Amino acid sequence: MRVISAAPKVAHMARLRDLDLTVLIPVKSPQLGKSRLKLSSVERADASWTLVSNTVHHLASLHPILVVNDHATATWLEPLGQTCWIVAASGLNDSLAEAYRQCRSPWVLVAHSDLANPELVLDLETDAIATVWRDQHGDGTPLFLLPAGLEWTFRYGPHSSSHHDADLTDAEIDHVVRDGVPAATDIDNLADYIVWHQRKMEGAEAPSINP
Repeated sequence: MRVISAAPKVAHMARLRDLDLTVLIPVKSPQLGKSRLKLSSVERADASWTLVSNTVHHLASLHPILVVNDHATATWLEPLGQTCWIVAASGLNDSLAEAYRQCRSPWVLVAHSDLANPELVLDLETDAIATVWRDQHGDGTPLFLLPAGLEWTFRYGPHSSSHHDADLTDAEIDHVVRDGVPAATDIDNLADYIVWHQRKMEGAEAPSINP
């Protein structure tokens, strides 16, 4: 059965900054975040803070909502000055599903907290009801645009972009999958982080410091 959403069909290419949307950024606790970087617990917490603060800084004009599982993580994120939704669920997929159900904007953008180039997100264009932006490895879904009001289950984890693509197809929801988009580059492993960190140190912006 085709799922009908209240979100309007975009008649022409529109930038994300021009859509009426809610931005959700799921954030793991500093103890759990970036475990694949194979760093010490202190280094991982610092990497997590550096990445999430950079992502939030560049998406601040869209007033992103940070979705977390516990009060401790919300307290950790307080210096960022953004709204935090604490959803007591078994993992961020269930937390995101609950947060998504609470969104009242016609569109919802789920953005990873570890985007390497978040300054490029606002000018991304879309012409479909839903858009899956794959990461640089062709596996993850660092950016995911959905119309609000769907009965939707998020599938973040290994091969999430393929799962989301298949679920949208099965539900007969018009969508596109975009590859090779710099804005969708994220930090999946230590090599990704080293490249990102070096670029930031050599560029105009230095990484933030974990408070």
